[in-house]
This record gives sequence, structure tokens and C-alpha cells, in this order.
Amino acid sequence: MNARMAIAWLGTLALAFGLGWWAASPRAADPSAMAESLDAALEERNPLERARQLSDLFEGLNTENVGDALAVIEREPRMTDGDIYLFMYAWTRFDPEGAFARSRKSSQQMLRRRGSAAATYYWAMDNPKAALYWVETIEDTAFREFLTEYLITGWALSTERDSAAIYISKLPRSRLRQAQTSVIMAQYMKDGPEAVMHWAESLPEDISESYRHEVFQRAANQIALRDPELSARWIGQHVGKSYARSTIRPVAKKWFKLDPRGTVEWLVSLPSVPQTNRVMSYLMGRWYDEDAGAATRWIEAETLTPSHDPAIDAFARRLSKSFPRKALQWAEMIQDATRRERSLVAVGQNWFRQTPEAARAWLATSGLSASARDEVLNPPAEEPAEEEEDADAEEDESVEIAP
Repeated sequence: MNARMAIAWLGTLALAFGLGWWAASPRAADPSAMAESLDAALEERNPLERARQLSDLFEGLNTENVGDALAVIEREPRMTDGDIYLFMYAWTRFDPEGAFARSRKSSQQMLRRRGSAAATYYWAMDNPKAALYWVETIEDTAFREFLTEYLITGWALSTERDSAAIYISKLPRSRLRQAQTSVIMAQYMKDGPEAVMHWAESLPEDISESYRHEVFQRAANQIALRDPELSARWIGQHVGKSYARSTIRPVAKKWFKLDPRGTVEWLVSLPSVPQTNRVMSYLMGRWYDEDAGAATRWIEAETLTPSHDPAIDAFARRLSKSFPRKALQWAEMIQDATRRERSLVAVGQNWFRQTPEAARAWLATSGLSASARDEVLNPPAEEPAEEEEDADAEEDESVEIAP
């Protein structure tokens, strides 16, 4: 069982105890005869009955009989992960430090590893600072890192969630930090997207820029899975900041599926930076491919500004495949001189592939530079495939975090 599955088990069991799930079942074990009762419960093959007996038995676990329970557990490794978690939950209720210290030194491998993990998790839910102190005393680096994942997950479920978030932000970049960032984000998301936004914007000033970027990218993606327009409006406030790089593309693509027009209008409203320009070019071309009429009506009704240049460029290139003369008129409206020439070259190449003589006649009076005219007259056999991805993009964290 990997760490995430184990943590899910722990959370389920904690909830079960919190709700008194097992309290309704008849008591089938006697805590005063811990060793004998535990032996009998561990022989039970029916998992539901076994869990009932163990939970009844461990409800009566205390300082007097915990040693008897340990003797049975360490004598013969018959306990499952679920059994261990029940036992450690009961033990940490009255002696978390003892549960942690004793399990980590156990000669029984399952108790040493799973028991220590469970003790750390439950202890952190109740007293994260104490659990942190003891986890950090472990000299074995690999084991300490293993327990840290349980520590932070329990910590995130405690009343000290904000301090858990700060602790995570100070970790070095690693798989552990990535995983625990998702855990803490899931906890904030339970309070709604606004809580996630507030967390991202309230990160300590002294954290690394790479972590701030990681949080903003994940937050934008997660919010977009629920409300892409809200995510877009939020991340638009941070466009141009290094920590907000690689956030526009995944958010825009999610929103575009629901509202192409709203998405391109949002992109036009953003500062003209390479990231937004690339995304606009891609999505405007995609919109034309999917609904040429809607894309055409939108751009024809716009009051064109320099922010429209990427959209006009993409529109002219698509239009040139069927209406090259009209496409040239659109390309001429591009206000940035460099982009305008590149667009005219692309349109001219498409025209040359279709009717070379007509393209040559236009080229003679086009005013393009000699190098640009040469490109038009020597187009590649096929139009280069458009790059969908943002050149600065990193992995799109698009797996939804369960609430």
C-alpha cells in the first residue's frame, strides 16, 4: 500500500471513529483481557466482524493494557494495515509520544513502518508541533521523509492548517513538496476557490520564486476545473509576473471549451506579453476551425487595437486557405510591423500554393522586403503545423483534487 492509499485509509478510519460508526455494534471483546481478546479478534476471517471486534477492543485501550496488545501484535504479524491504523488511533488518543516512540523501535516491521506512520498522522492532527519535533529527531533520512508525508497530511487536517502550508513552502523542491502542496490545496479548496486564491496570494515573501510559481500554476488549474472563468479573471490580475508564467494556457483552454468568445475577449483584455499572444493565436485559429462564422462575426465587430494583433494574425492565416485576397486585407491591419510582415508572408505562401501567378502579381506591389518576398516564392511543401503548447509551459496539473 503506497503512502497516498495509506493516508486515505487513515482519514477514513479517523472519520469513522469521529462519527462513532462502530459504537452501535455490540461489544464483542473484553479490554480487561486484552491479550486473549486480541488473539481471538485476529483469528476472525470476516473483515467486518474483525473490524467491529478490534474497534470495540481498542476503545478500551489504556496505559495498563497497551503492553499486552503490543505483545500479541509483535509475536505474530497477523495484523493488516487497517488493523494497525485502528490500534494506533486508539493508542495516540492517550499517549501519542509513547505510540510514536515505541512503534518506530519495534522489531515487527509492519508496526515499525505502518504503526509509526499512523502515529505520526494522528498525532499531527491533534498536536502538529509536537509531532514535527519528534519526526525531525529521526536520523534515518529516508524514514524521516517517509513519516514527513504523514506528518504534513495530518497537520493539514488540524486546526493549524495555515502553519502546515508555511512549513510545506519551506521544503526543498521535491516529490514530497509537490504531493503535500496538493494535500494542503485540497484542504483550502474545501472552503471554496476564494480560499485557494487567498492562500496563493498570501504566501510568505521569503519563499522561493519556484514554489510561488508552483502554487499559482496548480491553483489556477484546480480552480479552472470548477470555474474556468473565475480562474481566468483571477490569474489575469497576475499576468506578467514570473510566478504566474505558464498559467494562461491551461486556464484558457478549459474556459474555451465552454465559452470561446468569452475566452478570446478575456485574452484581448490582458497585457500583451508573449504568453498571452501565443495562447490567443492558438485559440483564435482553433475557434475559426470549429466555428468560422462565429469567429468571423466577432473579429469583424471589434474595434481593433494592438492587443488584437495575435487574433488577427491567426484569423488571416486561416482565412487565406480559402480567401487569400481577403486574408491579406486582414493581415495589413496588424499594427506590430514585425508580426504584420510574418502574417503577410504566411498568407502569401498559402496563396502561392494555390495560384502562383496571382500571388506573384500581388507580391510585385506588396511592399514586402526582399527576404520576405523570397519566402513567399519558396514556401515549404506544406504549411508548418501550428504549435499548440505555450513555449514556457510546464506540466499541466489538470487532475482534480477531490474535496
